[in-house]
Amino acid sequence: MMIYLFLFCKPRLQRTILLSVLVFYSLVLCAQSLDYERMNPHPRLLLTQGGEEAVKRSITCFPSLLKVHERILKESDEILIQQMAERVMEGKRLLGVSRLALKRIFYLSYAYRMTKEEKYAYRATQEMLSVSRFPDWNPSHFLDVGEMVLALSIGYDWLYEYLEPEIRSIVRDAIVEKGLDAAAPDEWFYRAVSNWNSVCNGGLLCGALAVFEDVPDKAKKL
Repeated sequence: MMIYLFLFCKPRLQRTILLSVLVFYSLVLCAQSLDYERMNPHPRLLLTQGGEEAVKRSITCFPSLLKVHERILKESDEILIQQMAERVMEGKRLLGVSRLALKRIFYLSYAYRMTKEEKYAYRATQEMLSVSRFPDWNPSHFLDVGEMVLALSIGYDWLYEYLEPEIRSIVRDAIVEKGLDAAAPDEWFYRAVSNWNSVCNGGLLCGALAVFEDVPDKAKKL
């Protein structure tokens, strides 16, 4: 149902739905006093390990969801022949590039998990490497960082077993250095009453969960 909502509502509402759910579940987990020693294996974000079978059952039962699934695959095929995203600012923002990366990596990673066709995982990997090599994700406008961290977190988590160790390291370091470390301890958006709260905190929380094994202290703090 979440994927259905993503594709058939406006982009701003798509992001609000995703990030609100992420923040909600994060608060629930905190309330339950997380047992970090029992962290789920990858993939652990949104569509957890083995979740593909549940999606496959759903799309056989509900024609509307099948249409969404087919649309994601169609758009993923179109992404395969498009140019890679570049670090092009629009005024003070990199937000358009972050949102493009999020859509591409999300769709391609989903397509790979559902079909096991390596063309999708390969292109998602190239997208992740491309944005990981940006000098930064424009922390002066942290919405841009929040969405980019979310993009890479989903790709890193969902494609974890596919990624070569060297590529994992590049993407993980980017999540940590350009995402988690880019947020100051007293950032105003931590308690903001606006979309900055859900976008920035949601992205950072996903980043912390995605790379937890390698930076546990930093992840726990977030």
